Amino acid sequence: MTSSSQDLWDEFDWERELRKDDGRIHTYLAELPSFIDLPGEEDLIYKRIQRHEELVPHGGVWPADPWGQDPDDRMKDPRQNNRYLWRGKVGADIFISAVRTARSLCMLNIMDPALAESDAFVRMQCHLGKLNVYLADILNLMPAEYPALRIALCKRCLSAVNEITGLLQGITSAVTMPEAESLLESLLLQFGNIRERIQDLLARIRRAGSLPLLNEDEMFPGDGDEEDDEPPF
Repeated sequence: MTSSSQDLWDEFDWERELRKDDGRIHTYLAELPSFIDLPGEEDLIYKRIQRHEELVPHGGVWPADPWGQDPDDRMKDPRQNNRYLWRGKVGADIFISAVRTARSLCMLNIMDPALAESDAFVRMQCHLGKLNVYLADILNLMPAEYPALRIALCKRCLSAVNEITGLLQGITSAVTMPEAESLLESLLLQFGNIRERIQDLLARIRRAGSLPLLNEDEMFPGDGDEEDDEPPF
């Protein structure tokens, strides 16, 4: 298939491609200890990744510079010069809420260090990182760009939230500090709310096929107080 065929992909095609991306990341992390701090370590690791035929990107061509970040010239609207304009995009409120839960996890780390060092807590942080990456990927898409990819990403977001919620419920019984117990209850409510909003977003994408670039009925950046105009991270 040619690259243009991606316009015809459904959510399951995109999920297969996303799993390849997962595989490339896992391979990179597995190879990193052998090459870390060596001259040209990233090029060496990239050559190792290319040995895995099952990880070849769509189109069968490996990027010449996989680590470089090309300028994103897709956003032609001059309003994009506003550094906070992304906050008006559909789904930005979910991303902000998810990022802010990291603050609560940091507070939990202070309240109950032993709990924060547990395997479940570390896994929870990893799933939260994945959730935020998936939400950021949704925000980076243009309004009518790959609606099926949005769906696949939303489904991954829901999976991450379910994993986090299960881990939170699992560690509740191990909490010894009243303050930490209260914080865990708050986190469960926050992630329940995030799940509901992702479900609403997924339903909206399925109905519309694409999303408007901005929430026109929502407050634009700069209209609130200074604290709210700061990035969430």
